[in-house]
Amino acid sequence: MSTKSVFHKLMAAVLVTGLIAGAGAPAAAVAKHKTAAQIRAEADARAKRDAEERAACEAEKKKAKDKGMIIGAVAGAVGGNVISGKKQKGLGTVAGAVAGGVVGAKLAKDKVKCGD
Repeated sequence: MSTKSVFHKLMAAVLVTGLIAGAGAPAAAVAKHKTAAQIRAEADARAKRDAEERAACEAEKKKAKDKGMIIGAVAGAVGGNVISGKKQKGLGTVAGAVAGGVVGAKLAKDKVKCGD
């Protein structure tokens, strides 16, 4: 082996291990530490993102609840009208609409799941 090739291999080994004078440990082995300000900023950003996600989910739940209430009320009104006696059509329609609206709203709201 020539002196030149030994020198090149030695330099390659030194560079790979990071043992150049004053370099200490290799760059990949040095852990990056976060400052308290960086940690707080990350926590604040995470809290803001979580709050936005909760607000979006609540808005989606409200929209689903409103839609379910309308569909349930219409279906309940039709069902109540069909089931009620001849003299009680109005009362059956109103009762069916109320019951259908309540049930429809509850079912639709519960169907929307937030990432909890």
